[in-house]
Parts: sequence; structure tokens; C-alpha cells
Amino acid sequence: MADGTCADDFAPLRDLLDTCLADGDDAGASIALVHDGELLVDLWGGEARPGVPWTRDTLVQVWSVTKTMVGLAVLVLADRGELDLDAPVASYWPDFAAAGKGDVRVCQVLGHTSGVPGWTPPITVEDLIDLERSEALLAAEAPWYEPGSAPAYQLIDHGHLLDAIVRGATGRPLADVLHEDVVAPLGGGFHLGVPEDLLDDCADLIAPPRLELDPDHPPTDFLVRTILNPGLSTRTCNSAAWRRSAVGGAGGHGTARGVAQVQAVVSHGGEVGGTRLLSP
Repeated sequence: MADGTCADDFAPLRDLLDTCLADGDDAGASIALVHDGELLVDLWGGEARPGVPWTRDTLVQVWSVTKTMVGLAVLVLADRGELDLDAPVASYWPDFAAAGKGDVRVCQVLGHTSGVPGWTPPITVEDLIDLERSEALLAAEAPWYEPGSAPAYQLIDHGHLLDAIVRGATGRPLADVLHEDVVAPLGGGFHLGVPEDLLDDCADLIAPPRLELDPDHPPTDFLVRTILNPGLSTRTCNSAAWRRSAVGGAGGHGTARGVAQVQAVVSHGGEVGGTRLLSP
């Protein structure tokens, strides 16, 4: 049975979580919902790892939800006038102009139309964690297609692209902007780079069943190139080195409550709980 609180109107969410935990669909999980500025659902249950219960403060890697968090941090900077979404990326990150990318705009990076959805040279997880090294490789990258002509999901490198832009615009890493300017004012509960003293609060990921590919709908070349370079195993993602890293495309860790309270800024017109981060 799930612990936590749940308003009567949302009781089906509690029932759903109880069912998923009882059936084994989830080993452990949390659910949160903010409506009209109020945290109406804050539930958790199951195990963070074998023999360790999932608690109110258990952190879990949220994969691409991380993209919504770093994207919001960039929008906050833009709203303050510290970053121009229509400016060329190279105005903040001069090296990015290499190989014909001089006209790629910040908004195109946010919208996954930068033309650089990944790395062409083979890279390791260690390279990925070394942001400055992996960002330098992206700066030198030739576009995989004409920038701005179509979206191609920036599966892993999305946060790297935004980090280099933000550091060029503000002198601060993207993770610092996210933590200090966005997450902290809204109560915490999300980390791009888990602090050492919170590593024991992290839930372990369990590998999913092996994916059976549909021969009639093979994966696109771009998907293969991005998902395998580098490949991220559960063993990698359960390591302290990965959890401490600031990979903004996939490596964020949080509670459901932490994510919901931050993203409520978007659904509540830029202000929640008396904290305004965006203009209407």
C-alpha cells in the first residue's frame, strides 16, 4: 500500500499506484500532483532497492524529464533577459560555429532542431560525464542534417548543448542555474548531480525486458546513432559517478513531488506558491 497523502478527488491515482506495486509492474514509485497551487497528491511506495523501502525523499533517475527541468532553467534566464532565444548559439559559445553551424539559434537547440542530436566520434560514459570535453566534441560536430529543417531528438546531448550555451551567457553551469534559481525557491527535491550525502537516498534502476525490434518498423538511423553512443546500462546509471554527474539530457534525479512543484510554474502562469519565475 502506498504511503503519503491524496485528496479524495484523486483517489484513483492511489488505487493505480497500489495496483502497480502489488502486481510488480513497479518495484517502487512515487506520484505527485499540484493543482491550483496546492500539492494534492504526494504518494510513494514499494522498494528503492531490495530490502530498502521507498520513502518520501527517495530520489530516482527521471531520464528525459531532466530535459523539461533544464529547459525551464533556460526559459527563466531568457525571461530575465540574460539569454536571447533568437540569438545564434555561437554568440554565447563561439566554438559552436564550426562546420557550418554559425546560424543555429538557441531556440532551435531547445526545440531539438539544432542538427546535432548526438556525437559522431565514439564516446564513453566517462567522456559524457566530462561536460567540457563532450561539449567540445559537439562544437566541432558537423550537422547531421540541415539545422532548423526538422526535429531530431537530442536524446543524450540536449543538456550538453544547453549547458555550454548557459555557461557562455552567464558564466555559471546549467546545473547551478537549475538548482539555485529554479529548484531551491520551489522547495527542492530535484538534483542534476546528486550531492554525496544524498546518494543513499537514490533508488536503483532495474533493467527492462530485452526490446524486441519490429522488423516492419526498424529504428531510424539517428535513433541508433544516439542511443548507442554511448549506451547507458542500469549498472552505469546506478553508479555513484553517474549520479553525481550533471548530464542534463537524462541524468536528473528527483522525487515526484520535486518535479511537480517545479513544473507547476509552467501550468500556473509562471508563478506558484508565491514564487514567480516566468512572466505570464
